[in-house]
Amino acid sequence: MKKFPINRDRIRQVIYPTMGYPLIAKCGEQFTLEFDPRNQGWSKALPRITDFQVSVTTTNSTYPRTRSLSVEDFTVGFSTHWPEYSQGAQPRAYVYLVTVEVPKTVPMHLYDLTVAGKQADGSWLTDSQPHALQVVNEYKTDFTFAQLTDIHVWGPEAAYVGSNTHERNWRRQEYSETDGYGATYYHKAIQQMNRAKPDFLVYTGDYDFGLTWLYEQNYADFDAYKNSPWSDKYYETWFELDWFYTETLKLDVPVFMVPGNHDGWARYDQLNVGLEEDYLDSWRNLFGPRYFSFDYGSDYHFTAINSMDWTPAQRSLHWAIPDALLGPHEWQGQVTGGGDPFEAGWTQERESAVDEDDFTGQLLWVKLDLEAHASAKMRTVLMHHDPWKRDGSGSMFDHMPVIPGLLPWGGKGAGRLSLIKLARENNVSLVLSGHDHSDCYGSVGWEAGGGEVKFANTTSTQFQDGDRQNRWEFPGYRLIRVRDGEVENCFYLLANDESGAPLQYSWPFYAGTNVGGPNDLEDLVDPAIGTAWSPRPGSVESVECTITNHLAGYELTPGGGWSGDLDGVFVEIPMPYLSGGYYYTVTNGMFTGVFDNEAADHRTFGVTTDVSHAAGVAAPAMKTITVEKSETPDTQAPVCNSFQIDDGAATTGEAHVILTIDAVDLGGSGLQDMKIWNEGDPEDSAEWQRYEVSTDWELRHRAGKHTVNVRFRDGSMPGNVSNIYSATITMVGTAPTIATVTPGAAHVGDRVLIDGTCFGDRRTKEARVLFNEISADVVSWSDTRIACTVPYGACTGELTVLTDAGGVSAEFHVMPMIERIDPDHGYNTGRIRFDNLEGTGFFADGTPSTVKLTDGPVAIAAINVDVVSPQSITCDFDIKGAAAGYYSVVVQNDDGHSDMLAGALVIDCPPPYLAGITPDGSVNTGTVDLAGDNFREGMRAWLIKDTVEIEAENVAVLSSTHATCIFDTKGAGEGTWDVYARNKDGKAGILPQGFTV
Repeated sequence: MKKFPINRDRIRQVIYPTMGYPLIAKCGEQFTLEFDPRNQGWSKALPRITDFQVSVTTTNSTYPRTRSLSVEDFTVGFSTHWPEYSQGAQPRAYVYLVTVEVPKTVPMHLYDLTVAGKQADGSWLTDSQPHALQVVNEYKTDFTFAQLTDIHVWGPEAAYVGSNTHERNWRRQEYSETDGYGATYYHKAIQQMNRAKPDFLVYTGDYDFGLTWLYEQNYADFDAYKNSPWSDKYYETWFELDWFYTETLKLDVPVFMVPGNHDGWARYDQLNVGLEEDYLDSWRNLFGPRYFSFDYGSDYHFTAINSMDWTPAQRSLHWAIPDALLGPHEWQGQVTGGGDPFEAGWTQERESAVDEDDFTGQLLWVKLDLEAHASAKMRTVLMHHDPWKRDGSGSMFDHMPVIPGLLPWGGKGAGRLSLIKLARENNVSLVLSGHDHSDCYGSVGWEAGGGEVKFANTTSTQFQDGDRQNRWEFPGYRLIRVRDGEVENCFYLLANDESGAPLQYSWPFYAGTNVGGPNDLEDLVDPAIGTAWSPRPGSVESVECTITNHLAGYELTPGGGWSGDLDGVFVEIPMPYLSGGYYYTVTNGMFTGVFDNEAADHRTFGVTTDVSHAAGVAAPAMKTITVEKSETPDTQAPVCNSFQIDDGAATTGEAHVILTIDAVDLGGSGLQDMKIWNEGDPEDSAEWQRYEVSTDWELRHRAGKHTVNVRFRDGSMPGNVSNIYSATITMVGTAPTIATVTPGAAHVGDRVLIDGTCFGDRRTKEARVLFNEISADVVSWSDTRIACTVPYGACTGELTVLTDAGGVSAEFHVMPMIERIDPDHGYNTGRIRFDNLEGTGFFADGTPSTVKLTDGPVAIAAINVDVVSPQSITCDFDIKGAAAGYYSVVVQNDDGHSDMLAGALVIDCPPPYLAGITPDGSVNTGTVDLAGDNFREGMRAWLIKDTVEIEAENVAVLSSTHATCIFDTKGAGEGTWDVYARNKDGKAGILPQGFTV
């Protein structure tokens, strides 16, 4: 039977983007991914990476396609996405920052990302992240995103008092169309999100349960798992989180995740002393940082907060109900860092009393993040606990009664008013939360006026516990419609709760849900958005897909859309490849993305359509999309009416140009692809890309006349290919020259002046400076002088200036600089290994650097020197017999440049070690032999019992392992005595109860 071990290390080298912290990028746009070859092992040497390769594969496609992304350049620096990787938090947390471009050849899709880094020995370090990159054609001004929260994946084996197992099954090994991997309700939620296809999703915490078993549970005790891959012992939290991860991999929409209280438990040992695991620390191994921010385009900013910001001891699990249900000490909201202590309610006076100058930690990060994005059209905050809740009560940060009749506990968390103040000061439009599995809405005005902060608390994805026949809460989600920088709508229905208080309700996941009234949860089975296929796509040439919409909602504006409308419903339909010029047509929909698989035996179509809201519970809206083979073939090739570079300009001063294209297809299948290449390049080097009337292009970096070629292809199979069409333009300019580089040798971080000619009056998109292939930070740029700084990761080699008209290189020396060594202490008894001599500018090519220890005239040369990277050296020193003292470390590169770290290594004599004494007892006095190690001339010895000491006479050190002495034990108390020896340097050893009187 194949075992499925719990995978607890999902994030290794690719730390951004990730499944829980993805990136949405436009075709033709550049982005910077982050690659950590040390997997957070920051005390280790940062290995040298000399090249990168990046590729993406369509996520969840039946017939996938893999495309390469162009690596523009890379450098070494600090993460700009993980606060815990920042320079302030971890000064040694250097990672590789790799800039790549999403080519126009990449279809609009969600992608799994693979990054490979070539190491100095020629091997490749490869890592992947699923669901990490969403490629779009444009960032929308009007868009939608959806929030899911409190998903709580667990199986019937973990059922607890009052729990609801409706739409829950045991974990499955194989995927089921009706049950997923066993979390039926979540599986149906995923299917509906894949169909509704918002632009992205946000998850606001609580993905597992983790409150049934504190220590490992043997899942083989349950019949459903006896013959499954999980017939083994697992910690409940990891079993459930791994299960949640597997289910989420079926999602076709990018999702940004923040942790909740259930994701942040801490487990101590059975004595409640030693911390065995902090699940918030483990969060990074699955999804990403505990708090972060992201952007949708340049206009929309999202700040994701960890509101389970308690210490591990405060989050530690214990039995709330003995042998029945676990609970932590604290699970309500808190965001730490110098904020306000908890007090219920809100007043302007109390908010104004919050002093932001006191902020540290996460609160300070939130403040700086919001302030840094003041120019965004709209700001949104994501967190698990609502800091406002009903009229500013802050109940989610307060204590909470769990067991009736007992004192409430679990809260009084800090930072609530601080968050509200930051939201009001920075014009945050929306705060989304979850936690208590119910809908709630509130608002408070911006501090400067002109708008308000909307606090929307959303119902859970899971079914509610307790009474199932009279529940106003229901499994659902929140859909947010944004129009030109404002929240157009974020609720499905406006109604009252049981008490008559107005609520803005979430969208239901199940057909028949009585939104705004009581429900019998057991009756909810059918999804609110259903999909039916006839037949299943993949092997037939005609497919029907029927979308059923049970959502009714309400009218947003008179005569306008409804909250229950499904705009842009999406289905992905793979069809077998045709021949003879036939093609596929779509009815009741529109093709929005097309790609062929690697084997070119299937073509996958993305199809969108709009489905109206339901007229009522018994009258759902339905639409059937049909994709089928054309009645006749298309045998006519596309033609091009016009093709120009920069609108027909005769010359250009930049290699980056704009192509404008007017092509048509008259044969019926429609214009689908084009491929573009520069004259002199083989046509086979160009890839087919989506046809666009305007696109960016890069000319060769040289002066003179340039010709650009283009072909077109239509949607028939095989595609009819056009003739070649060409356009020309002349690049004006001269390749750069370098006259001097000042200084000719410098340390990493030093400023360097490059004087020469033809750099260009201004820096263009493609102009840059490289130090041994590492991109430099350019301070200023003119036609004759460039000022830049030597980048981290650089070493002696070539300095290169690249411009649109060409490139030029010159020799440059990067001087070494030693920062620290590990270890920094050693005993003079043998060899010592430097696992990481850390610094910058170590010569990584050619003859290895020489390394030595010095103390005045004494010099000890290193052996086995390995320059791991320009930042790290490993080596050995034989320090046996070396005099004790402080030794400096010297590194000298092959070019003669060197650096010394004074007094970096302490060489010391080890303390004496007592192995035995012979004889080990006496009634009077006599000579004894001491056996051990590290004995030195001048050593003294004693017998010690309680506060009584008997010092030895006639101590003679015969060798480092043998000494003799005499103890006068006349009148000494009977019993066992400790034997104690001390060298002249004060170091001592003891043989407990080694001598008996």
